[in-house]
Amino acid sequence: MFLSSHRARLSRLISVLTALAALAAASPAAQAVEFRTGEQVTIDGSFDDMLFVSADQLRLAQDSDDDVFAAAESIRFDGGRALNLFMAAGAPTFAAGEARDALVLGQDIRFDGGRIVDDLFVAGRNLSIGRDFPLGGTAFLAGQSIVTEGAIGGDLRTAGETVRIDGPVGGDAVVYGRRLEVGPGARIDGDLTYEVDDVSISPEAVILGRTVVQQPREPKTKEPASPVADALGGLLWSLVVGVVGGALLT
Repeated sequence: MFLSSHRARLSRLISVLTALAALAAASPAAQAVEFRTGEQVTIDGSFDDMLFVSADQLRLAQDSDDDVFAAAESIRFDGGRALNLFMAAGAPTFAAGEARDALVLGQDIRFDGGRIVDDLFVAGRNLSIGRDFPLGGTAFLAGQSIVTEGAIGGDLRTAGETVRIDGPVGGDAVVYGRRLEVGPGARIDGDLTYEVDDVSISPEAVILGRTVVQQPREPKTKEPASPVADALGGLLWSLVVGVVGGALLT
């Protein structure tokens, strides 16, 4: 099942990143790593090494050839550039700029502009990918409310209470949740696979591949957790791993 593999992949990703950060902190090369903190912080200028930032209100407009790690109450990625971007905030917004890959955790998450060259991993409450935000690779999304309108170059993998697809998807779309809406602006070049309680597909939507409806799984003696709870639980566990690792580093 894709949720289990996604959870394992994300957990491994954060664990590996924590280990790499620990190695960097223990080596002489760690002197080249940038650390910034404060209440209201704007990061701009050029950076050749890893950048770690924490603040109450944070604006990222840096030009970086390496990874950027950021944690704040609110983050606005506003014209910055990063190799790999990692953001955790109550309200992270990707407004402009570019990163190769991104992992974003938060409550209300918006992708309004800029672009991700490859893959995007997101977990939160409300997730919105706007029409002016293109993604080159695959989107892995888990949340309560998910809306995708921007172009997704690869596959779309989602788990949410409500999922709305209203933009182009270059590969397959897989949806687990309560309700799925496929809007008139949707174009799915691959297959659409879903396991939901309620579905609405606009007659104007284009699905070039198959439409596969997955049957509910057989009940067990103990009621299984819903796909949404399973996905969010795995992602929250991954977040705990990252936070604990960061605390140990500190």
